[in-house]
Amino acid sequence: MLRALQLEYAAREPLKSVGFKSAVWKGIPADRMDVAFVTKSFMLDHGIEGLRKVARGTDLLLIDPVDSKLDGNMVDIADRVVASSLSQARYLRERLGLGHKSYLVPHHVDMRLPGGTCRQDKFSLAYIGAPGNGLLVRSLARERVLDLIPAQNPRQTGWMARVSDYNCHYLLRRRRTYDGFKPFTKGYMAARHGAVVIASRSDAEAILHLGPDYPFLFDIGSEADIRAAIGKASDSFNSEPWSFALKKMENIKKLFSIENVISCFVRAIS
Repeated sequence: MLRALQLEYAAREPLKSVGFKSAVWKGIPADRMDVAFVTKSFMLDHGIEGLRKVARGTDLLLIDPVDSKLDGNMVDIADRVVASSLSQARYLRERLGLGHKSYLVPHHVDMRLPGGTCRQDKFSLAYIGAPGNGLLVRSLARERVLDLIPAQNPRQTGWMARVSDYNCHYLLRRRRTYDGFKPFTKGYMAARHGAVVIASRSDAEAILHLGPDYPFLFDIGSEADIRAAIGKASDSFNSEPWSFALKKMENIKKLFSIENVISCFVRAIS
């Protein structure tokens, strides 16, 4: 939905201005192409053999693994590897030595989200996303410590109208063994609406975006730590630390605007 349909739609006119005609293909393309931007979904569905078939029919092949763990064979086949997060870009450049063939194309938030600034009258906290990925979110929601807004089916958009009701977004994740490099999409969504975030100091992506001096980064080792973190954020509402956090979020909003995402995309395929 986001890295194929929405990204191609957003980039279509800018691509046309530099001589490209773009389209979204499902499955193996029937025609030869100058450039192929292969998504995570394609690689999951078609594997290494599907990627080889695309490689034989294109002059420049880019792969976009998003948060999937990288397959070395796929990296070898690709002409360029796209990073959707800052930590992934750093990993490709510094750990794999792929600075010569890696490009950052930040992961935009869903373009169907309405605009508008979040509420400013009182502290309001929500976790927005797949409930199973949030740390203790179900029990915190039952106790009304935060609101749980399920968002996991791309065809269901009713939750989007509620995003601006919250000026603080809960980013504490349940880490999975299969997790790769998670883009900072929840942070981008909060920034888009002028909200702050609560994040863990062990979240590498949050640190890279917000910096170690961001006031609502916390050491999380227990449920008591989570409740203390929420309490500190709530007590800080409209204070100097809150204003400082908002300035940090404003930088994220500029850096990961759809205009900048498209600019990075065009640079990656040029």
